[in-house]
Amino acid sequence: MFGRKKVDVFRVLQLLLFLSNCVHGLAEKNVFNHGRTESGKNFTGRKMGYFWHVTDMFFDPYYSPLGAPEDDCHIKNSENFTRNCGFFGEFGQCSAFGLMETIARAMNATTRWKSTAPDFCIFTGNLRCPNIGDRQDDIYETISAFVTDIRNAGFVTIYPSYGWYDYQPHGHHPLKLTTHYERVKNLLRDERDSSNYCQKSLDHNPKVKQILGQPGPEIGYFSRVQPPENRIRVIVMNTNFYVRNHIASRRPDPARQWRWLIEELRACRIAGQKAFIVMSVPPGFDRKSYSEENLDKGKENLLVWSNGHNRRYLRIISKFRDVVAAQFAGHRHEDTFRLVYDRKGKAVSAVLLAPPMSPRFGNYPKIRIYMYDKHSGKLIDYVQYYFNLTKANQDADMTSPEKYWEVSYSFRDFYRLPDATTSSFEKLVKNFQSDNNVVFDRYHSNAEGRVNHKATCDYRCKLISLCVITSLEFGRFSECVSGKFAADQIRTRLSVQPLPKPLRDRLFRRFNPISASPTPPSVNYMDRTEDTRVQAFQTF
Repeated sequence: MFGRKKVDVFRVLQLLLFLSNCVHGLAEKNVFNHGRTESGKNFTGRKMGYFWHVTDMFFDPYYSPLGAPEDDCHIKNSENFTRNCGFFGEFGQCSAFGLMETIARAMNATTRWKSTAPDFCIFTGNLRCPNIGDRQDDIYETISAFVTDIRNAGFVTIYPSYGWYDYQPHGHHPLKLTTHYERVKNLLRDERDSSNYCQKSLDHNPKVKQILGQPGPEIGYFSRVQPPENRIRVIVMNTNFYVRNHIASRRPDPARQWRWLIEELRACRIAGQKAFIVMSVPPGFDRKSYSEENLDKGKENLLVWSNGHNRRYLRIISKFRDVVAAQFAGHRHEDTFRLVYDRKGKAVSAVLLAPPMSPRFGNYPKIRIYMYDKHSGKLIDYVQYYFNLTKANQDADMTSPEKYWEVSYSFRDFYRLPDATTSSFEKLVKNFQSDNNVVFDRYHSNAEGRVNHKATCDYRCKLISLCVITSLEFGRFSECVSGKFAADQIRTRLSVQPLPKPLRDRLFRRFNPISASPTPPSVNYMDRTEDTRVQAFQTF
């Protein structure tokens, strides 16, 4: 009898172990790809890791559920009051405090198991709502609160990049060390690495130290080798300096960031590391600026960066293709990507743009988690989460709001691709070009991301979308949208016609060499000739 009890206890223990493994599998099923067999640490014999990507929060400290949507959800004595705003936010408004509080709790809820615990979190800019007048101290307090919340969620390392609206006045990021930069630098210091966090490499290799030399001015760009494997170097850039509307974009090397970036990538190559480049404003073109109703805005914002800086960045990425594992950005408020090609037309790297956390653009708030190889830096997959704002406001459950974060899609399952590397994104573009528009319609629906909006895209819309993805350099892009390479970029059942000449002239008037605009003319790569005003950008 006693022996039988021992057997029963043993069977009970076996059953408990089996159930524990089942629950563990279900947890990972929720995180990555709806139950694929690849679990936390082992994916075909490789050690896997995870990290979060959050961008474009646009937090409004004056948001109140007592306000009305027509008053930006601020408490005002309005005569046109219709209803109160939702506790967790409103579509078309900046983020509420209730929504901001759910981020850290959602990260904990979706990655509660040790095997899926994230290694770090990247943030690609724009914390404060741009529609309110802020002091510099207010912006710092918001950054401090965000960093504290993420650290309280168990993240030791946060890699934030400055967004266009993360300085006051907006877009006036200074080229010298200021009190704001110094305070943020001190805030981001890791206790284990002390002051080595910003602007200094954590390498102990004497060859690497010799190349890096003395760190430059601490003005919003830095790098860090991710421990404990020390195989991934996260390089955070301040790309606001290169935006066309920034006065620093007229300089050949604002804040010496180009020189620093090249030194960091060379150090990666010598140390046998891979680089993750994090930025807020990505290179290339803005797809949403192209419409006949919004043509004037499209003309002014045709190329986001200045022409010279845009070309220089693409050349650097092409030169260090063996080092750059992936690039991450935000600012564009859409779920999309960009492909960087070399001069032979081969895709060498991809820029992954994450959708915004804020519902300001009529979209569900979204955050993203990546799965990557800790040794090679290869991106295996990513899962997109969205916050069900409609249901959350209806239930008004403030005790466990993390349950309203739901899985939107897994990249591998959604597009039926093996991983999230550059080759997979290149294959995805080829799938876009097929006669069947099902895959592209899926992508376009995600890229728009607006609630109660049927995303329709005709052949010209598809052409421009593909040109924005594949043509980041102005000369290549102008040929793409003008119809010269339209047959190669997109094949539809309808005949693809080039953009009308009046429309094309209005779009590219800013780049006309005879124009009075201070923008340098475009480069003719076929003849390898360019204006002397942009020759300084070729000095790497």
